[in-house]
Amino acid sequence: MFLLITPMRNELGLIDDLTSCVINSSWQPDLWIIVDDASTDGSGEKLDKLQQRHSFIRIHHLDERREYMGFHISEVLRQGLKAAGEKLSEADYIGFLDADIRFGSSYWQRLKDFLDSDPRAGIVSGVLCSRNAKGLWQIEPFQRIDNPRGGLRLVKKECFEDIGGVPRSRAWDPVMNVKARVRGWGVYVLTEVYAASVRATDERFDRKTGELSRGQRDWHLHHPFFQVLTRAFFKALKGNSSGAWYYVLGYLREWRRGGEQFPDPDVRSYYRRERSREWLRMIRARILGGENPHSLIPQKIVPEEKIFY
Repeated sequence: MFLLITPMRNELGLIDDLTSCVINSSWQPDLWIIVDDASTDGSGEKLDKLQQRHSFIRIHHLDERREYMGFHISEVLRQGLKAAGEKLSEADYIGFLDADIRFGSSYWQRLKDFLDSDPRAGIVSGVLCSRNAKGLWQIEPFQRIDNPRGGLRLVKKECFEDIGGVPRSRAWDPVMNVKARVRGWGVYVLTEVYAASVRATDERFDRKTGELSRGQRDWHLHHPFFQVLTRAFFKALKGNSSGAWYYVLGYLREWRRGGEQFPDPDVRSYYRRERSREWLRMIRARILGGENPHSLIPQKIVPEEKIFY
């Protein structure tokens, strides 16, 4: 059984295209739960009509709206999983899909086939593309080959249960990846399987808000301060000095107020120790050559037919 979860807030104009993608999938979800996050633009009413037309769609309405950042998105996903009831225990695969993601009919089937090919493959996603300034589809920056994306991922049931499901976290998807690795599951990005975002990731919020949130997130994930300073230094070198400042400020604000850090010791150990080892492996591969297991996916142009295959 395939269970799919989508959080949605004020996305009235995106519902039809999103629904078309899911319905036209060669491997359709047996149950698609859409969590209406207290929409005010008529999305909730349109979703209710959608539910009446398709028996596999279930709408779960939330009455209270809080900030998009912080812990909220993980809490919305957890509400959706709770709404699945006994169907969650019956699911063999759990998918997570953002409302602004579009994909071809083979997308979910190709992820499933990959998980089925390896007993220890636990989490997989495709590569996310968005339109560049020329209107062409281009792979979004800073996607690593070993970090599956959150809103277009598929998780094997055994892995999902082993890592405790979706954590309450500022960074629910990286935490899932880390917990899966620690428990011996493979996490993968299929670099020839694509999905498209109708808006670039960073367009969801302004630069100040986004960088402050990244700093808060990295405090939450136990990143040591030297790692934060290193990232800020390279942001500044690339001409994003204001972003570097807000990123460090977000981290320091959380530190000063004693912000909540993720309580799992494996996650703390990973970000305090293993993350630095990853950096060293990346540097060694760049200097000496050889395979880099954490390399970034190149920002190449992707033909539309390859995305919507």
